[in-house]
Amino acid sequence: MKENLLFVYLIALLVLLLFGAKKAKKGEFFDNFLDLSVAKGLQGFAAVAIMLHHLTQKITQYGQIDKGPIGIMNDVGVLLTGMFFFFSGYGLYLSYVTKENYLGNFLMKRLPTVLIPFYTTNTVFTLLSLILGYEMTVGEFFLYITGLVLLNSQMWYIVEIVFLYLAFYMIFKNVKKQNAAFGCMAGFMLVMTVGSLFLGHDYKYACQGAWFKGEWWYNSTWLFFVGMLIARCRECIVIFAKKRYVILLPFGIILFVLLHKATLYMLQNVGYWKEYEGYPGYMEKALTWLVQTPAVVVFVLTFLLLTMKVQFGNRMLSFLGKIAIELYLIHNIFILYLLGAVKNDFFFFFCVYAGGIGLALGIHEFDKWLINRVCSTKA
Repeated sequence: MKENLLFVYLIALLVLLLFGAKKAKKGEFFDNFLDLSVAKGLQGFAAVAIMLHHLTQKITQYGQIDKGPIGIMNDVGVLLTGMFFFFSGYGLYLSYVTKENYLGNFLMKRLPTVLIPFYTTNTVFTLLSLILGYEMTVGEFFLYITGLVLLNSQMWYIVEIVFLYLAFYMIFKNVKKQNAAFGCMAGFMLVMTVGSLFLGHDYKYACQGAWFKGEWWYNSTWLFFVGMLIARCRECIVIFAKKRYVILLPFGIILFVLLHKATLYMLQNVGYWKEYEGYPGYMEKALTWLVQTPAVVVFVLTFLLLTMKVQFGNRMLSFLGKIAIELYLIHNIFILYLLGAVKNDFFFFFCVYAGGIGLALGIHEFDKWLINRVCSTKA
């Protein structure tokens, strides 16, 4: 009965997405399906869905305990993170080609929008952890508060985005031919992927917060590059998609289902965690990645195809979109310290959502103020 009650959160997530959705008329499409306002709402949805994913992982011990239908959320985190990477890559390249002298003030304008939320949430997370009894040496405190080791391992996304932004800036500022620039960007990402794969997992820190150690550092990253490609060829791709929509959408759905099933098989039978002393498991990691990454790509592109016909948007999605980064970065503090303290799973979920959204909103307002001050000062 308790497990069935958690089904409410799946229904709530579906209602959040579908409430206020609009369907295009027959033969028509929404041309603004990739606009910033739409993307922000989808990122807000992805943030709360990722929270449900993390909550589910905790109460099921990563799928080891049956908690009913909510268990389907165990395997969706990488898909939703792929959406964040896609919109980051898409928005970055689109700004580059549409805004005059975009790279001229890139470091002063773009980096604060991700670094300030990172350091504010990281500071809050570290200090709250210390207050709530997390034991750390002075040296560890320095590593955690600076983000050189991530006490909240879910903050890896921002670290990687900063690397991708810096690579984009250096490459597109110095390589004038677009094909060559895209090739360099792909090369950088390949090096980053392979390097992370070879680093394996972090066994030194309990929080598993060492940079680039773990498959989550590379199994959705390539959506950033896909986003850049879509932005570069947007007009041609949209025309092609409209002409063949009735074929592409069902094909994408079927292909994703097959790739997702293949991914689950690989995770269970091959996987990223086959390493042990004397055997790093590189081949297993690579094979699993080669199946999982296409599944993430197909999921995101198929979902975007759907948004050409069905536009998702409402006030709650808009609100969540504004605080999406802060919500993504801070909610884990409530998961870690309420798990076990709140015995009932349903109320545990509720408390994490209430606390996460409330704290994220407060941090977001501070971030917005500080970003405006920093960017206006450096303008």
